[in-house]
Amino acid sequence: HPRGSGSTDDQSVLSHLYVNHLRLRSTFSCIPPKNPIGIRIPDFLGGILPHDPVGRSDRLFLVCTGEQHKIICFAKLWRQAATHEWITPKGTDDERYSLRELFQFLRFKPVWTHFLTILLSTVGTSLSSGTGTFFYTYIMKDLKLMSGVSVVSLVITLLGMAVAPVLANKVGKKNVFLAGIIVAVGGSLIRFIDVRSLLLIYLGAVFAGIGGGFIGPLAYGIQADNTMYVQYKTGKRAEAAVASLSSFVSKAAQGVAGAIPGYMLAATGFIGGAAQQPQSVEGGIIFCSIMLPLILCAAAGLVFGTLYPLGKKEVDEITLAIEQGVSTK
Repeated sequence: HPRGSGSTDDQSVLSHLYVNHLRLRSTFSCIPPKNPIGIRIPDFLGGILPHDPVGRSDRLFLVCTGEQHKIICFAKLWRQAATHEWITPKGTDDERYSLRELFQFLRFKPVWTHFLTILLSTVGTSLSSGTGTFFYTYIMKDLKLMSGVSVVSLVITLLGMAVAPVLANKVGKKNVFLAGIIVAVGGSLIRFIDVRSLLLIYLGAVFAGIGGGFIGPLAYGIQADNTMYVQYKTGKRAEAAVASLSSFVSKAAQGVAGAIPGYMLAATGFIGGAAQQPQSVEGGIIFCSIMLPLILCAAAGLVFGTLYPLGKKEVDEITLAIEQGVSTK
């Protein structure tokens, strides 16, 4: 895990590996074996493969799953080999913290700023992906389009993940993380030119993929920076507290994002099972899938860009101080 390393460069690389593992596992685990990606493979490859919806689809699913497990095993072995010398049990009574001190950690500006950023951005991105089925069914009138857009977004996201650690090591995690949010917001803005334009949908997916590729890995790397900041300010290592609270914030954001479309559809008069929906429902779907994610991600970028205090220089200074046994407690 990225928090197992004291090196900021290694944290960026480990964050990339960790998020790649999570994204690949979640992506392939939701593909049903009899019908990959929810449709026949030739439907979104435009007839490149001969039509064989059972045999070829099953074989492609097995190949994808097998390759995914190879990548995951390699990432896990690399992570273990790379981190086993960094993690040494040095816990002492002085490093234990109480529940009261845990709330003190939440008052530190880097910690709560990052949590608020994750809350806003996760609600935004989860809303966009969670309303995709409704958007492609009732706005685009073709659910099959969603598969092709998802594949493009996934490929670009993986490329973004590969580039993010390199950029973070040069210009700092804060700058690259913020750039990811800005790019994702730009992708949503492009969609407003014409929400039904397939070209703009694919272009928006490219922007969203780049943004997601930057944001995903570096969210964990910034957790490591916040952990070091807590140690610098208090003398206590709080990896468990920072990691568990960050996970809680992400899960809470996903829960909120899952509830909003239901209330929105109910409020706009959604008719279950009807092929044609009222105009108000179409407006509600567009609001939930494009406009609200744009607002939330823009707010996340504003919060993080203006309030988060730890740039590359500050992180390097804190790391050096901790290595020298200096703290402000």
